[in-house]
Amino acid sequence: MLNDFFAFLSQLMTQHAALFETMGTNMFRGFAVILIAWFGIKAALASARRSGDAQTQGQALIALAQLRHNAKDYKGADDLFSQALDLLDESNAHELAGVAYSRYANLLEQRGEVQRSLTAFKKAYQHQLQGNRGDME
Repeated sequence: MLNDFFAFLSQLMTQHAALFETMGTNMFRGFAVILIAWFGIKAALASARRSGDAQTQGQALIALAQLRHNAKDYKGADDLFSQALDLLDESNAHELAGVAYSRYANLLEQRGEVQRSLTAFKKAYQHQLQGNRGDME
């Protein structure tokens, strides 16, 4: 997978060398960091899927969703958040699910999707309560 990443990066730099010179070194570094993060998260997700670790899969999917959201790919972000939240719900990872629903609610609110945001905040609260009940048992 790492070889694929370097091949992709090399091809990208070759095809768009003039653009990268125009953008400047700092922007290029920022772009490279995003690519490294993307591929690192994808590798973590693949590993978690192989091992059947639903919680790590959920966390990786959330990280990918946030990157998609930052790129204004809201449909892609929503799809990834849905996958992550389903996994966390099914695994009874209440603390992680609560944090994930809260993050998603904040992003929805930023987009002006208030009703969906409120629904996600309610789910976050429910998971927080369930997690706290589990701590007391």
